[in-house]
Amino acid sequence: MARVLVAGIEVCHPYDVVCQLAPDLLPWDPTIMLESMVRPGRPGAVVPGLSLDGVVTHALIRASAAVAEAVCSAARRARRPSRSCAETLIRLMVRAAGFVDPELGPVVVGGSDGGAPHRVALGWPTWRVGIDTDHLLGPAQARRLWPANRAVALAESGWCLLRPTADDLGDFLVLLLSLRNLLQHGGAPAPSLAQIRAAASSRARRTAHRHP
Repeated sequence: MARVLVAGIEVCHPYDVVCQLAPDLLPWDPTIMLESMVRPGRPGAVVPGLSLDGVVTHALIRASAAVAEAVCSAARRARRPSRSCAETLIRLMVRAAGFVDPELGPVVVGGSDGGAPHRVALGWPTWRVGIDTDHLLGPAQARRLWPANRAVALAESGWCLLRPTADDLGDFLVLLLSLRNLLQHGGAPAPSLAQIRAAASSRARRTAHRHP
């Protein structure tokens, strides 16, 4: 088992932690772990130099075939840069429900605030629809990432944003239905109601089975 020094203390390497936990996690959770762990270019990393290729190679060499496949599947689903677990979870749920893949972090410039750039966590710029997750990061960080004029500037630029609550992360049906309505209103392709209900129900069953 690989070891690293963190603040002078020897601990398991993050790649080993992923391999150890992967068999006991819900299918998307290893992807959430990877996107949280692999932050290229981010200063102050506890263990620098982590990468998706690195964890895949580690799993293929050191882990069982079943664990390696779980890690490889998680890595295939991963995209960068994701700023929060909520952002990754919502993106995976949106994709599972059959929506067009959102862009990560599209920047909108416009409105009456002098053309300041505003980042949208997950967005469909063609139809000016987005999902904001910054407010789920905590009050202090949310205030920094979501200035008072941001909502107005985005609305003036023709964008419609969904701002899911923590409860929405436990039951995705309302969020997915609202997203469908916004995208369809803008002329975008959207999955059927049956697809959305099936995806939300599958997620709820898996969560209930894993955490009774």
